[in-house]
Amino acid sequence: MGRLASLEGFEWRSLDSFVARILQVATVVPTTLAVFRAATRYATDFGLTLPDAIVLASTVEHAKTRPPAESKVFANRNPKDFDVRDVIALLAEHECELAVTFEKAWNRIERR
Repeated sequence: MGRLASLEGFEWRSLDSFVARILQVATVVPTTLAVFRAATRYATDFGLTLPDAIVLASTVEHAKTRPPAESKVFANRNPKDFDVRDVIALLAEHECELAVTFEKAWNRIERR
């Protein structure tokens, strides 16, 4: 049991280290009342599940707050729900591009 407890401690430290590194560079977009209200509209308008609509609404809200010259890319591996004309148009209104792979997202950011 001692070895298992040690392994769990190692895994916990690794997770803690990983999360700390991510949060040092990440921007956490809060789910505000405005984001939630937009999400309920997007769920209806685009036929999204509420969790997907919250992700989209958070992305749009964040894009609204960023400078126009800044690269804005919505990286999401769910083309079935997000790679559709109306969603792409909504993102484009806020100068945000959809990338359906993380490699494409990186390439678009690097290009700018």
